[in-house]
Amino acid sequence: ISENRARVIARDQIGKLAGELNEERQAAMGVTGYTWRTVNDERVRDTHDDLDGEHFEWSDPPMGGGTTEKEAGHPGSGIQCRCYAEPDFSQILADL
Repeated sequence: ISENRARVIARDQIGKLAGELNEERQAAMGVTGYTWRTVNDERVRDTHDDLDGEHFEWSDPPMGGGTTEKEAGHPGSGIQCRCYAEPDFSQILADL
């Protein structure tokens, strides 16, 4: 494959790994939900822009969160997705 294509694949896989690590870290802390955040630029998918600022549970990925509007996924799971999950600490703080 070309060097450019290899870079695209590597960037995509690193983004997916970062999203999965974020989910694992949050779950280990007891965080069950998050707020979807985008990078707010012109390259954000329309479906991800619609999810921006909305609350979701890690146990139930939102429809449209993947690569297409018919694919469920968490931030970072879609191809070349740069979105991220802002952790919701409210349940942890309520238990203190």
